[in-house]
Amino acid sequence: MFYDQLALTSTPVLNESIALQHALTDIGASKYLWQTSDKEQEATVGHSHGGTLPQGELVILPAIGNDKQQVAALCWKFDIYALDPHQRYYVYVNAIDGRILFKENRICTFVANGSGNTKYSGTQSFTTDSIAPGSYRLRDVSRGGGVETYDMNNSTNYGTAVDFTDTDNVWTVTTNQDDAALDAHWGTQKTYDYYLGIHNRNSYNNAGAILRSYVHYSSAYNNAFWNGSQMTYGDGNGTTFRRSPSWMW
Repeated sequence: MFYDQLALTSTPVLNESIALQHALTDIGASKYLWQTSDKEQEATVGHSHGGTLPQGELVILPAIGNDKQQVAALCWKFDIYALDPHQRYYVYVNAIDGRILFKENRICTFVANGSGNTKYSGTQSFTTDSIAPGSYRLRDVSRGGGVETYDMNNSTNYGTAVDFTDTDNVWTVTTNQDDAALDAHWGTQKTYDYYLGIHNRNSYNNAGAILRSYVHYSSAYNNAFWNGSQMTYGDGNGTTFRRSPSWMW
């Protein structure tokens, strides 16, 4: 693509460091690749970056899509690899005012159609993420910014949560009440579909926010809650909160 006589400056107002902070704020991860050991970095991307922060590159970003208000702009471009949650983007930060103009997803995943025996809603079909042959996880990249369901393993530290995984995408495991995760995942997808189809609303903020659910919170925790950005589910202590007979649902 060629542009004739672009009317824009080649001198940034924001320096690289400040632009990077804008990019990291937008990503909002709790752990990044450069914060891990050399060994983990090599296992993830094939080489080590050490503790080096992402380096910015000044580029001209052309107008994207059908946005009539956006024109070509001078941007800082960063390659940001996050591990929690797992994501990698090229992030384009407007070098004049700090706006995030574009994010290019660099992680290629495949939407897969799974099914499973939920704890409360019987057998249901739902969308998962195929990350390798014979490896599926409770994530869905087809709805908004994504639907993601994690296992807290009875911890209260969200940073240690891990994916629920399965080998054939037919989810039948009931150990440790893991089937409750299927209710959370399937239910979140159905909720997203309802608000999009009936109210034309893309996620809770109408901007495609990631819908995250955390299952097995704490030990015998008698509740579930929304904390402003994600859903969290306890297992109950078996007395105050316990699984009801199927005929009650």
